[in-house]
Amino acid sequence: MNAAELPLALNAVLFAAAGTIVWFAGTRLARYADAFAEKTGIGRVALGMILLGSVTSLPEITIATTSTLQGTPLLSITDVLGSAALNVVILAIADASFGRG
Repeated sequence: MNAAELPLALNAVLFAAAGTIVWFAGTRLARYADAFAEKTGIGRVALGMILLGSVTSLPEITIATTSTLQGTPLLSITDVLGSAALNVVILAIADASFGRG
């Protein structure tokens, strides 16, 4: 399926559907990682850094690889920078909302 040939509305729906799937999968992944840490005795911090960090980097790795192979390496650069910027904004909002302590 070539997304460039699809109508804009269908692309928007597919994008929203994929985002929803990622949202729910991420929620489940966090629960599974917590259960995995509890059953194996691996610390939650270590598991979060290694396993969840690796899994959450997969979209950036996929986009970087695909866009480079398609001849649009600028997309991979902006994806990584945009992801990092959004993570900082989310942390700032969480810090302001929940405070310190």
